[in-house]
Amino acid sequence: MLYFYLIMTDDQGYPDLACHGNPVIRTPHMDKLAASGIRFTDFHVSPTCSPTRAALMSGKAPFKVGVTHTVLGRERMALSATTVAEVLRDAGYTTGIVGKWHLGDADPYQPKNRGF
Repeated sequence: MLYFYLIMTDDQGYPDLACHGNPVIRTPHMDKLAASGIRFTDFHVSPTCSPTRAALMSGKAPFKVGVTHTVLGRERMALSATTVAEVLRDAGYTTGIVGKWHLGDADPYQPKNRGF
């Protein structure tokens, strides 16, 4: 069976990992993942988590899918936006999510309705 994992850490900068040259912080488990997987090394993020998550989930600029911040409904990814989970699910993969979603709390926006 083939597995595909997409891992996004929260509030971590590129230089925060030993495998990226940090001489102080030891990150052996993340280093092992980096050595055995595919890494996005030129992915541009937003200053808050929801816009970054929206870009990763949709493949589009966060403003294009309605996500501009993390509060007051501005974290809700447009229901018309297709997520990577929907694409994978429709291709026959089993999808799952663990951890923080932060792309809308109301029922239609929840991961269970977005391909997971």
